[in-house]
Amino acid sequence: MNSSKFKKQDASHICITEFDSNYRQYGSCNTPLAKLPKVYLKKVEGLQYEVLWRLNSHATIQEFELPHDYWAINLPDPDCEDLFCYKSLCEGETSSFTAKPGQTAIWQIPADCSTIIVFLHHSYFESTLAKDEIVWLKENCSHIKRRALNDELLTHLSRFVLHQIEQPDATRSPNTSKKIASNIALELFQVLTQSNINKVRAFNRERVLTRALAYIHYHYAEDLRLNNIASYACSTVRNLQLIFKAQFDLTPLQYIKRYRLAKFHQQLIYSKSVTHSAIHCGLRHMGRASDGYRSLFGENPGDFLSRTRTKAELIDD
Repeated sequence: MNSSKFKKQDASHICITEFDSNYRQYGSCNTPLAKLPKVYLKKVEGLQYEVLWRLNSHATIQEFELPHDYWAINLPDPDCEDLFCYKSLCEGETSSFTAKPGQTAIWQIPADCSTIIVFLHHSYFESTLAKDEIVWLKENCSHIKRRALNDELLTHLSRFVLHQIEQPDATRSPNTSKKIASNIALELFQVLTQSNINKVRAFNRERVLTRALAYIHYHYAEDLRLNNIASYACSTVRNLQLIFKAQFDLTPLQYIKRYRLAKFHQQLIYSKSVTHSAIHCGLRHMGRASDGYRSLFGENPGDFLSRTRTKAELIDD
């Protein structure tokens, strides 16, 4: 399958704010690394699982705060020639392409490189794997790096998952849907167990970057200082600045501002007040907050809030 053909003929074209609104049940929050990102999206829903094919116009940092009964898996498009791009994305000591229930997943989604995301209910692992296998999976999944994966097994899993999007009618039967989800759980376990888990470790820049991101994502509403972030990341301020610039083409302070704006948007989904949402996310100056939001997402926060309210009222009616 040609990915560009798939994108043009079958995938819907939505803004990143709409993506986060649609997947708020998984705590979706995208921090744009460039202004006005769009997403080409194709999806299929089965019985307690969902598969997304996604292509970003601009790179984002995707964050999911998973429910306590769902796994999330980030896979490469098997028809995308650049598997190296997928395997070279930054992962720290406790982050991986697989996120277990209740975990926060932080993934870099590159521009113009299609990827697949799977949400899978934990019951499929319970019905497919033995108890000791589930224990192993939970203990090790966050530490296994993309670089450690077997290319053949990874591509096989990705192709099987992608086939479900290409053939969405197959998921309508409950029995077929359960079989598909169970096979995904089983093949994921095989991919992880056949990896070079003991030979591949996170690079120092990955550890610094992912620890810095974790600190920012936890303390974003506070008065953040670079020396505190660098100290938590076991780095210097200068090294931290170089790593952020090399990885995101942003300074740490620019990233903090964009993350706050992304959380501001996420807060607007649940809030009735633009001002309250901005203050909650560490944005103290309303004029700058509105200007930054409009520059990054292409509309005023008040307009988004009004549109969200209108949709909610129509659903209630």
